[in-house]
Amino acid sequence: MLQQIDATVDGMQLIVGNDTPQFAIAPLVNGFVFECFNLAWNPGSIPAASGSPAAWRIAFDSYLRMQALSRSPQIDIMESCGVDAADWNTENNSRKYLSPTTDDLQKHRLSMGTSLLGNGFYGYDLRDATSAPYWFDEYSVDSNARAVEDPAKTGYLGQPLTDAVELTDAGTLVFQQNGSLILSNPDHTKRGSISVKADSAAVPFIPGVTYLLTFDWRVLETIDFPYGIQVIVAGNGQTLDHAIVPGVITGDAGTLHFPFTVPSSGTWSINFVLANGGGKVALDNIRIYQGGGPWRRDFENGLVLVNPFDHPQTFAAVDLPGLLHRTGLRRIRGTQALDVNNGQPVSADLTLGPFDAIILLADPIRLATPTVTGVFNAAGGQAGIASGAFVSIYGSNFTPLPYDDWSKAIVNGQLPRQLDGVSVTIGGKPAYIYALTPRQVNVQAPDVGNGSAQQVVVTTGGGASASFSASSQLYSPAFFPWPGNQPVATHSDYTIAVRNGTFSGATTVPAKPGEVITLWGTGFGPTNPAVPAGQQPTVAAPPTQSPVTVSLGGVNVPVLGAVLSGYAAVYQIAIQIPASMQDGDYPIFATVNGAQSPPTFSLTLRRAQ
Repeated sequence: MLQQIDATVDGMQLIVGNDTPQFAIAPLVNGFVFECFNLAWNPGSIPAASGSPAAWRIAFDSYLRMQALSRSPQIDIMESCGVDAADWNTENNSRKYLSPTTDDLQKHRLSMGTSLLGNGFYGYDLRDATSAPYWFDEYSVDSNARAVEDPAKTGYLGQPLTDAVELTDAGTLVFQQNGSLILSNPDHTKRGSISVKADSAAVPFIPGVTYLLTFDWRVLETIDFPYGIQVIVAGNGQTLDHAIVPGVITGDAGTLHFPFTVPSSGTWSINFVLANGGGKVALDNIRIYQGGGPWRRDFENGLVLVNPFDHPQTFAAVDLPGLLHRTGLRRIRGTQALDVNNGQPVSADLTLGPFDAIILLADPIRLATPTVTGVFNAAGGQAGIASGAFVSIYGSNFTPLPYDDWSKAIVNGQLPRQLDGVSVTIGGKPAYIYALTPRQVNVQAPDVGNGSAQQVVVTTGGGASASFSASSQLYSPAFFPWPGNQPVATHSDYTIAVRNGTFSGATTVPAKPGEVITLWGTGFGPTNPAVPAGQQPTVAAPPTQSPVTVSLGGVNVPVLGAVLSGYAAVYQIAIQIPASMQDGDYPIFATVNGAQSPPTFSLTLRRAQ
């Protein structure tokens, strides 16, 4: 139906979904109303401080993912509700509810703080969805840091300077399960449960320590029960936390994050459940990390801190300025929750209670207008743009962060169209960002065709750059580089194939005659089936439409396969090195549809390993 509407009106429609987001239709809608968003992790019958960290994270991930997938203009609306159990089940309209309780104020702070970690709209209904609008201190603040009920003051935080950041390191990996865990009930006429229980003896959890369970999920056959894929942490006779994987329909896929903190020693286990019906799901790359923390996002005139855990979080005074070295930190001067919004400067440690958030004001940081000075293939350095390939855009004022942030990656099979408040268009189409520094943006280009000039524009909170004209083509093959003009290559076991001494402190083994190795690159053109820009393939290893040839030392070598890998715009080219070749450094380049990769790389061969 959505596809027919889109075709009929040529994309000139606004459609917003409701309730639980369905990611399969996200590219055909402008967003979702996340109805009573807070009830996902905080049922109305319990205090705000007693929610579910895992359910918060899953709901938050869904909120961000919808913004990454839905079409422009994006209209994601986070509606939170101040109901209790009696109201929710009976629609108790006789109960007077004309002002917020202390619990409402906390639920509102956490909900609004969560919404500010993304780019959606926000509102809090005091009683279900039937109460009159109510104005909270955090909605609007004047230049004197005073909360005022004035719609003209709602933009007081200014433009975002960063994306949401979890304030913790990568954590210590304490468990990993390679391969797939398959839960399957092929008999859709019978309802029951299939579960897999982890051995808690293999991963003993430390009381009071926060852990993060993460895994990729794929629905292989549609699940009969809408809440059929579940994760449960239990032990010592109690269920510690419970979460629902947001996948139902065949083809749905994503990544789940499940934080938890065990309260005591004993036997704790993780349960994966396919409940109440037929269906089939794959759980891949199961990992458990020791670590996890609160969240932060910076804006021109302040920042938001969010603690989505059931225990307090303390922000050290030395850390509060953050990477942007914020100054003049202070609280809003409000009228509703004076213990939180008391207007005082913040110069000491700050502690947020369980499931709470706070907006702090700060001296402004104004963004300069970005400038684009060059556009090149991100691997080989050729000028211009190739459809679907990785592209490096050079210039200035792309981000205020005083460091190189190459840490962003594909999330839930999708590259973001906006990263730390930065977006890029190429030929008027959104590009997909995977890395960002003050002077460089790396993107995957959209489909731009062949031969015509494309206008590149980088937009930040400081405005839009002047357009930069760059040539375009369907093919611009290039190998990713390693030091010494060596192509990124791997052996059959995925260990790196590079001459020893390339990387300090690491012993490496170069390729050898007679071996099959895989070369890694970008810009090798369309695949069959086609893969939309910004997304991971839904079919494993789709091959390139046009054949790829590889020359090694001036001789064409057998190409055993040229496919798109599981990462957007990254191609794998498998070659058979002739057994007759002698040790040495050989020039290597690839050709596809007449386009040749830069002939600047050389591959080292060594028989003795």
